[in-house]
Amino acid sequence: MKFIKNLLLLLVFIKCSLQQIQDPSFQRYCQRFNQPLTRYEIRSEGEAIPNPVGDRCTVSMDFPARDDKEAEIYCERWGMFVLVEAKADGNRVSCTYENVYECKDNFDQIRGMCYKKFHTLQNYTEAEEECKKSHAGAEILKLHSKHQSELLEAFFGDTLKMYFLQPDKTLEQSSQFVADESNDPNSNYVITYTYSIHYDVGPNTILKLNENVKAFAMCMYQPPETILSFAVKAKKLAKYYYPTQLVGAMGVWRTSSHYTPT
Repeated sequence: MKFIKNLLLLLVFIKCSLQQIQDPSFQRYCQRFNQPLTRYEIRSEGEAIPNPVGDRCTVSMDFPARDDKEAEIYCERWGMFVLVEAKADGNRVSCTYENVYECKDNFDQIRGMCYKKFHTLQNYTEAEEECKKSHAGAEILKLHSKHQSELLEAFFGDTLKMYFLQPDKTLEQSSQFVADESNDPNSNYVITYTYSIHYDVGPNTILKLNENVKAFAMCMYQPPETILSFAVKAKKLAKYYYPTQLVGAMGVWRTSSHYTPT
């Protein structure tokens, strides 16, 4: 058995747009708290970008955090954008957020995704077409967690009555699997809302939604990566793995350097 020294250096290059990133939904978010927006200019192609920064604003929320760490947890949980800094301030917390994506066609950004609600009752097929027309790549909203629904409700208001569940499963809806929990404040698994009916079921339950039922459409799409979003992800990688260096409109980091037995 002999050992050959192999130096494995992985260079990861991601080309991102350097144009100014301005999302109207981020500005609206800041205005809801009556807070000004601080704009940061992204420098042009070819210049060094050691630490690109997006638009920011600081908002204040009611929460009696004991310290800055607890304030950070609260701001991270209820923030719609990238958290930069959190501070405890008596019975309130101060949260500074940064925008790193750009949603278009009147979509609102929440946690790196773009959402849009409509106010016309439609069946599933009509809602699906509405989403496709609203923006390239947009589709009917899919819920992945209760917290996601809580964020959407906090942002849009009474939106939970607008969710669609894709009717592509075979198990018919029945009292054995579906419970009407519309008056239960402790519901756990939000599957779909149709008008005022709240179906609350356990995990891994499959429902079939009547395609002829009409409700309000909620659409979503994934915005493209930007130099700012890449910088945020690169910093997270550097925190847990290896140092990261942004190079122009790209990034590079080392993933491994070791001996490999052969």
